[in-house]
Amino acid sequence: MNTNNMLSNEKIKEMILAARGDLVPDLVLKNARIVNVFTNDIEPGDVAVKDGYIVGIGEYEGKEEIDIGGKVICPGLIDGHIHIESSMISPSESLCITGKDEAGSGGLLSLGGLEDYSIGKRPEFHIEFLLK
Repeated sequence: MNTNNMLSNEKIKEMILAARGDLVPDLVLKNARIVNVFTNDIEPGDVAVKDGYIVGIGEYEGKEEIDIGGKVICPGLIDGHIHIESSMISPSESLCITGKDEAGSGGLLSLGGLEDYSIGKRPEFHIEFLLK
């Protein structure tokens, strides 16, 4: 198990306190429209962030506040089927999967492909292409 990315118990406690409103979060995105993927609703509210993690939605006040004026916030999306090689555009140009800032701005956090189409037919070509 890789413990380098694990949060300490103290950090987890702070995040829970911030989520409950007992500790001021680092950042609050105010006046958001939040996509609830469980109910298929778009709900008004704030998004609280502590140590780079979203810790809660609701009504919050933070150390830093950004009024996003009703813009939509949704969970990261996963594209479970993609033919990236068909475009003949490098991944960094098309989906920006090599740059986390660009990928995150599009909402795409993960990609999945079919082995037969992605690497199976010409592995050396596809691996070189995907590394561009």
